[in-house]
Amino acid sequence: MLLSLALALFSSAISAAPLEPRANLPLPSRAVYQFSNPNWIENIAVRSNGDLLLTMLTTPELYQLREAQGPSPQLELVHSFDSLTGLMGIAETTQDTFIVAGGNFSSPGVGVPGTFSVWEIKVCGRRPEVSKVVDIPEAVFLNGVVANSLIMDEVLIADSSLGKVFKVNVKEKKYQVAIELPEMAPPANAAIQLGINGVHIQNGFLYWTNTLLDTLFRVQINKNGIVAVGAKVETVATTTSSLDDFALDRKGTSWVTTNGNNSVLAISPNGKSVVVAGSISELTVAGATAAAFGRTPKDRDILYVVTSGALAAPVNGTITEGGKIVAINTKDFA
Repeated sequence: MLLSLALALFSSAISAAPLEPRANLPLPSRAVYQFSNPNWIENIAVRSNGDLLLTMLTTPELYQLREAQGPSPQLELVHSFDSLTGLMGIAETTQDTFIVAGGNFSSPGVGVPGTFSVWEIKVCGRRPEVSKVVDIPEAVFLNGVVANSLIMDEVLIADSSLGKVFKVNVKEKKYQVAIELPEMAPPANAAIQLGINGVHIQNGFLYWTNTLLDTLFRVQINKNGIVAVGAKVETVATTTSSLDDFALDRKGTSWVTTNGNNSVLAISPNGKSVVVAGSISELTVAGATAAAFGRTPKDRDILYVVTSGALAAPVNGTITEGGKIVAINTKDFA
């Protein structure tokens, strides 16, 4: 979910057919919590109790934001990973047990090969339990993480530079390449090797964004987390925005963050899309990196978006801010 400064030149226009929402746009939003500048929030996971877990890129830290729905959210440090310089994707395998990927970076968008690893964090007790699952020495840039709900203790992790998906068995502490497709790879001549980014699974399909292809793809997978026999890659939508991570709602709409374009898109299953928050010249969701829906009755229609503060591509070329969590109310969106 990293972007180079060059992505500031990307247009915010959308080439996919426009979605026709039954709601006034932009959708209502509010800032929930903001870090000081510079602080890049890379990813987010929502606990069943409503608390938010936040991975940081500018520091190798995992934070928890309590009472995100209330007037005074409380931030606390869960763990600092001393052997890493930054954290990436996060996913829940079983209740209150999360998997995080991290590594070292020489600059935004450039991972240091041989430094990436996968960690397990249990946050159900008074003190978090943190343990390394496995090193992945051939990884170049681990990014999005998704749990395979059909196999306990198994996750899929995207490598943005290699254009591959690793499958990690948490219990056995083993990994292997599960999927490698041309649509996952970055363009061959790209200055920053940034292909597959966010990954999510819904109804037997693996969805992923390819940032430098500006495209959301999907492919049918089997219970073992590999491409189903005879399955073909499908293009959900192609845009001219730099797609980062995303969340899927119950209707199959993809809520996609665009880091370099400072916005959030809603992409319907038929590929129609619309900007629902932010713009390339706004700070509303400046440097949006990831999104996740709330899990309590109070916030199940709230999309929590985390941001980098436009550190990779400053707004209007000069403006940055501390990363923040923004709550977008999607209740009236169809």
